[in-house]
Amino acid sequence: METMAQLALRLEGMTLYTQIRSLPPVAALLSLWKETQKSQPDFSTALEQYSRFCSQLFAQEESGSFPDYLFDRVLQDENIFTLSCARGQFDSLPSLLKQASAYDLDACWQLSRLQPGQVKELLAQTFPAQKELIGALAEFCPEHCRYQPLERWGEHLASFADHHAKNGVGVYCKYYAFALEEGKIVPVKQFHAAPLSALKKYEAQKQKLLDNTLSFLHGQHAHHVLLYGDRGTGKSTSVRALLHDYHQMGLRMIQISKEDIGSLAGVLRTIRPLPLKFILFIDDLTFEESDANFNTLKAVLEGSLSGMPDNALIYATTNRRHLIKETFTSREGSEIHASDTRDEAASLSDRFGLVLTYMKPTPQEYADIVLALAADRGIQLDEETIRQGANRFATRKGSRSGRVARQYVDQLESRLAMGLDAE
Repeated sequence: METMAQLALRLEGMTLYTQIRSLPPVAALLSLWKETQKSQPDFSTALEQYSRFCSQLFAQEESGSFPDYLFDRVLQDENIFTLSCARGQFDSLPSLLKQASAYDLDACWQLSRLQPGQVKELLAQTFPAQKELIGALAEFCPEHCRYQPLERWGEHLASFADHHAKNGVGVYCKYYAFALEEGKIVPVKQFHAAPLSALKKYEAQKQKLLDNTLSFLHGQHAHHVLLYGDRGTGKSTSVRALLHDYHQMGLRMIQISKEDIGSLAGVLRTIRPLPLKFILFIDDLTFEESDANFNTLKAVLEGSLSGMPDNALIYATTNRRHLIKETFTSREGSEIHASDTRDEAASLSDRFGLVLTYMKPTPQEYADIVLALAADRGIQLDEETIRQGANRFATRKGSRSGRVARQYVDQLESRLAMGLDAE
């Protein structure tokens, strides 16, 4: 077990994984070490650094496992080694670069073996009058809780390279759902979606969507997809379900609002070199006439010089077949060649190679959806009671759809759980 002094020197000697030194818990630990080495160390400052180390660690790792925290950050680190591995270039990397990577990974492994007693012993030696208080300080967990222990990380370069080749680098290793906010790709840390099998009916649409997505994941030709139809029929649910079911195959999803379409080119530049497959998801897509984003999206789909990277597809949902809100004036047309205007309106939807239509269910299909959802939840009521309740619920809502069916079953399940009547 290396001393705090040896660990501090190892970290200072790193050349590639240098971001590890800047991680809040690690930075606090190094500051604590430096404070104890002063000719007149200040106990209050050292105590504050130890407290910051523990609080930052627990904020990121609920178990307080320092080894898990470090291993996680090593897997997410972006440097010339991990980026090269993500591009599948591990075998061609210079031996000196591999040697530097091995050194850094071993330094991180040595740091991960740090024991709470070592830190407290250092504090007690530096501030012997405060030994009782130091002994009562909170402690971190020195064992792995989420990962299997791995001896000498630097000896497993090929395994790290394989991980990055499959999962990329940075946040894409840890998260699989993302959103575009102010032009930046940020992770959705609490992603919730049901599997595709949980969406009832629309079997033909789901199968075509699944076939297209699997072709994409296996490197075959695949289409951009437009899911068109009535509200509440499961268009968005179908897309999100793909991520639930296939993120382990390298699928990632970035949700983009209509207002952020102008940032698409930057998104494509960011994800182009990554080994993952990205669905750029635009929900509820419609345009006003003369909307600049209309031509931007059209160019991205087919007409831009740089083109779409092989690892990205656009999946969009809409309630409008041609994506543009039409008025009577635009339909009648004040232009000499009104048909050209209508053709322009259809030109964007034509650029989606696969168009799937989700229509409002018939009364019988609506009832079947409700009964299937109720069966999945284990609701013990006779079918006729469920049907009648579902119909009354739909009448009050003024609509029949998969969403309304789910809302009714949610309400029914809650009432029965509380010992109340079905309605």
